[in-house]
Amino acid sequence: MKEAMTKKFLIVFSIVSLVVVAAIILAFATGNTYYPSLSDPDGVFYQRVDDQGNVIYEITNQELFEEIKREDGIQQLLLMTDSILLSEYIDAVTEDEIDEKLLELTYGTSDPTLIAEI
Repeated sequence: MKEAMTKKFLIVFSIVSLVVVAAIILAFATGNTYYPSLSDPDGVFYQRVDDQGNVIYEITNQELFEEIKREDGIQQLLLMTDSILLSEYIDAVTEDEIDEKLLELTYGTSDPTLIAEI
């Protein structure tokens, strides 16, 4: 029994290793060196001006991106991305739908009579 499990493990490990090595070789062979980056890193995200219109300071997209990565990490970037991509869906959800879902998650049903019995 132990020998059979060892053989299965070695076969699966060999196949996974082969796929990973092949993917790495293929990536280097095709010159696929794309790294995610900002479309406009030098664009101004925020600019503070005084009463005369002189720029006091400005924050570029790249500076904001680096600060978010340094302080909040990937979770903050994922939250921002999700909120942008899902904004139409989030706006369509009503308060009643949220309340109903909370009841279902809490009690397993949203029927008020069954909840009263519980």
